[in-house]
Amino acid sequence: MDQYQVIAIGIAFLGVIIGIILYQISKIFNLGGLKRISEIFIWEAGVTILLALFIFLIVDRMNSFLFDVSEMMYKSIGRDISQITPKTPMAAAKAVLKELINSCYLSTYGILVLNRIVLESLGSSISDLGAEVGRLPTATVAYALIYISDLLRIMFFLLWTSIAMLKIFLFFSAYYPFLIMLGIILRAFEPTKSMGAYLISLGIGLYIVLPTAYTVGLVLNYNDLLCKLPESFRGDQTLQMGVANAIDIGENAKSFMGFSSMLVMLSSGFIILLNPNLMVSLIYSVMSLALITPLIAFIIALSFVNISTTALGGRISEVGRGLFRLV
Repeated sequence: MDQYQVIAIGIAFLGVIIGIILYQISKIFNLGGLKRISEIFIWEAGVTILLALFIFLIVDRMNSFLFDVSEMMYKSIGRDISQITPKTPMAAAKAVLKELINSCYLSTYGILVLNRIVLESLGSSISDLGAEVGRLPTATVAYALIYISDLLRIMFFLLWTSIAMLKIFLFFSAYYPFLIMLGIILRAFEPTKSMGAYLISLGIGLYIVLPTAYTVGLVLNYNDLLCKLPESFRGDQTLQMGVANAIDIGENAKSFMGFSSMLVMLSSGFIILLNPNLMVSLIYSVMSLALITPLIAFIIALSFVNISTTALGGRISEVGRGLFRLV
């Protein structure tokens, strides 16, 4: 048993002892009101101890089962999480999301930035040459630049939400034991029972339900287009050497290998511009991953918190009133 679990059960057991002491005092002095209070203390603390033992057992079982489910789901999109520890859905979601950010999202964003730079330079050159006189394709460049700019904004939104979700996962994977421990302690005492039930539900919902729901949404909305573009040139050793030469100072910057690698990177971005179906697919995929998936995951997690709080003997309305009085 983990240390936080021992502390939580120990303090909850202290509630039983306090209840017994109050009960004995009520018997000695024949205090009916104190007797009722002591019986409530003993009942709530005893139920909380049994509830805590059940929760700790079921949390371990749920983590193991949902990790196996997550592993099967991630295999369907080519992601292997079998070596990840601990075996929890939270650890699985963190590892896959971090890998997608590093290997797919940032690289695709970089390709689009490169295309925008080239288009802006091309547009500036056309303007300098005098587009009105030479009948140069100013409008074509402008439209392409608008498309690239819009795609960049959408990709930035995906990066922002993905990094925000990763930070949320890191935070709750570190602090969920504290939420559950504090919840069990508060659940053991009648005046704070609802707040304790809410914190227990919040800890379980944000540590188990949220990453599991996010995993389901991520797999269902996954589109390998975001990873195919970077992998098209990252896996080619010749292109890697060309990119390295392209950023060196000196004559190597003018090498053909560097120039060819830049062309390949540019072409992977222009492929999207020249293919409306790919562009629509990319936009749908990004918006699904950046907006719909996190939103639905939070809705499911908070719905679980609401329902399980009631199941654990608490009331959300009481929690709200208590917080209002505290403020």
